[in-house]
Amino acid sequence: MILDAKMMSEIDDITRRLEDIEKQVLKLGIVKGGVSGIRNRKDAANVSKPHMLQDPLIVGRDEKQKEIIDMVCGSKDDLLVLPIVGMGGIGKTTLAKAVYYDARVKENFDVMAMACVSTEFNKLEVTRKIYRDVTNKEPMSKDLDTLQRELETELVNKKFLIVLDDVWNAYEQEWANLICPFIRGQPGSIIMVTTRDKKIAEDVSRNSEPVELKGLNDADFLSLMLHYAFPPHQKKLHHAGISTFDEIPEFKDVGMKLMRKCKGLPLAARVMGGILHSKRTVEEWERVLNNKIWILERENILPVLRLSYFYLPPHLKPMFVYCSIFPHDYIFYKKQLVLLWMGEGFLDQHVDTDMQTKEEWGHQCFDDLVMKSFFQYSSDRNKDAFVMHDLVNDLAHSIAAATCDQWNGKTPLEKVRHCSILIKKYPNLEAFPQAKRLRSLVFIWEGTFVWEITSILPGLLPKLRHIRVLYLRHCEFTELPDSICELTHLRYLNLSGSDITTLPNSLDRLIWLENLSISGCREISCLPKTLGNLRYLRHLDNSDTEGLKFLPFEIGKLDRLQTLPKVVLSKEGGFELKQLQNLKNLGGSLIIAGLENVISKECIEACLKFKRNLHELSLKWNTWNMKNEFISAEDVLEYLHPPKDLRKLEIIGFHGLRFPNWVGDHYSYTKLSYVSLGDCRNCTHLPSLGQLPNLKKLEIWEMDNITCIGDELYGHGGTSIPFSKLESLSLDYMQNLRKWCISGTGDRHVFSHIKTLYIGRCKNLEEVSPLFLESLQNLHLWYCSVVVLQSFSALSSLTDFTADVIFGLRHLPRELVQSFS
Repeated sequence: MILDAKMMSEIDDITRRLEDIEKQVLKLGIVKGGVSGIRNRKDAANVSKPHMLQDPLIVGRDEKQKEIIDMVCGSKDDLLVLPIVGMGGIGKTTLAKAVYYDARVKENFDVMAMACVSTEFNKLEVTRKIYRDVTNKEPMSKDLDTLQRELETELVNKKFLIVLDDVWNAYEQEWANLICPFIRGQPGSIIMVTTRDKKIAEDVSRNSEPVELKGLNDADFLSLMLHYAFPPHQKKLHHAGISTFDEIPEFKDVGMKLMRKCKGLPLAARVMGGILHSKRTVEEWERVLNNKIWILERENILPVLRLSYFYLPPHLKPMFVYCSIFPHDYIFYKKQLVLLWMGEGFLDQHVDTDMQTKEEWGHQCFDDLVMKSFFQYSSDRNKDAFVMHDLVNDLAHSIAAATCDQWNGKTPLEKVRHCSILIKKYPNLEAFPQAKRLRSLVFIWEGTFVWEITSILPGLLPKLRHIRVLYLRHCEFTELPDSICELTHLRYLNLSGSDITTLPNSLDRLIWLENLSISGCREISCLPKTLGNLRYLRHLDNSDTEGLKFLPFEIGKLDRLQTLPKVVLSKEGGFELKQLQNLKNLGGSLIIAGLENVISKECIEACLKFKRNLHELSLKWNTWNMKNEFISAEDVLEYLHPPKDLRKLEIIGFHGLRFPNWVGDHYSYTKLSYVSLGDCRNCTHLPSLGQLPNLKKLEIWEMDNITCIGDELYGHGGTSIPFSKLESLSLDYMQNLRKWCISGTGDRHVFSHIKTLYIGRCKNLEEVSPLFLESLQNLHLWYCSVVVLQSFSALSSLTDFTADVIFGLRHLPRELVQSFS
């Protein structure tokens, strides 16, 4: 044992020396093949956007897709339950999603929702998912009966489509209980179910026969495989865009043999295409064909999946295997997973350069895994949300063996390095074993349970001496023990959603900490000065911290910070605007609150316009404390000139009379898509926003001194049609707004792309030019004059209309009635 300990110490020493050498090699620009060949930032941007970052291509399912669409759109039954059945990897979910998002289907239903059921048939959790999709709100009730009644109220007398994906168990009584809220929908309502089990498909089907999917035929399989092997848009690659072997006959023989090994599964076609993507000779294809992995088929893992892992570059393998700590159907968010990888040291082989940061390289690695079909987009179509196919997740589990574990409260953890605990019951953490090798402990929240762990943490933390990643998101605790500061190897600490009111003063003992998240910690009021000593800190997520009123001056010393979503300026001192100049790498979103407390022209030194990674900016004044004897609000706003790549801008509580010229500068802000101006009660003029070329959403609210919306807003110095891409417009609580003039533009195509319009609490708006809103789909009016209602024309696309408290209304205008006929 003494010898082993000595050997382990020597091995650790050698490893540290090798890591130092690795870093020196990379600093000198000597790059190993397969790890990082980025020459400049432009190359990095191109590499990080592979062709597979989209929903899986559907091939060979046209007839089935049309058959299902005809069935769901033509049904007159009270409730039709339509199962889609087939083996894993056959494309059930992909086909269900294609039907769900089809334009004809969307037009046919009032309400649509999709929920993944997975291996454990949890009625409450499935109902919560459906409720969330139907209402766009987080369900408050944790009682199944109450929640089902609320869901039934939302669905009654509506025609709906509900997709229940990946059903593994559906006992008769359980199934009957689950679908109770769906009985009172309109005729033609549909529940679509995907499952591998034919018996489940037969048991749940109602007024229909199950749709069974078979493997692709040879032509369709080859077309799909070659699409991923020779992506059409990568024109620089030889043979790009090939869909048959007619153009590359020398590959046909080996390609056909590879195809026959994949059994017609679309998942296998995508994975095989990903393997062949980097192989450009017949000899390389033959080596894939002759790999001995083909003769292994253990634990129902497809050989092609094992082969895909075999051909992964070495740096991607631990990143993929790490994901085995997450359960089936877990939704991965790219940024979150990359930061976990970084906390584990998987990105250490890459050194920050002007061309590419660690995080950017991590995103590239994630995109590479997407390209090779290890991840695919989640069904919610969030561009940053991904899932693993069940078979791919099983592959990660089989490779991880004893190094990764989803702890069930019983298993020993002597050899485990990465561990997760699923918060759906209360495991006995007091029995949590000593975990000398544990590097990651991740608590995974299922959305139903709140877990109070204040009393557990003091006993748990001392058992985690070598921990690098501690993810306590959504665990409920009110105090963070000082013993957290003994975990000196910690790189990643996530406390988001907890009820802590402060952080330990000795937190600076966590000298290697790179990521600290207190997002959603609404009770925290200030941060310790010692945070300024965490010189390796790159991400300090303090978003959604309503109680945070003071940011220490020392935060300005953290020159590696990339994430700091909220800056609070206090009249009692602390952080100053000029310190933003030192935070050169700051990016993402930034809220600057308390601007009424600026006491000098320090805002000139903030240098926001040089922060090229800053994409969202919110500037806030407290209107109840507007007096400032040192500098005017106009000057403050002028000096806080944001960078040109800005996408989103909010200005709230500004108490100047005019906005500076940069607000609405269409030459500089070509990417700006969202603008919100609110609570600017002294402003007498609106900025010229109409010429912003990519503005899609505009909100104007609580601007008491605006009496007319006219030419100044449209920006007639430009050459384009004003608001040419605007899709959503909101005017709210404009108490003195009397006139909305559009005729001065001379073009009825102003606002021609608006899909959503809200006008509320504009009771004095009595003069409105005719509004030709041919694309308008959603119109919501509240507390305004009938004159507004009478101004609309050409409402041919209107599908959703609400009006409440309309002064002078006796009957709906003819134009509006015709739009619904």
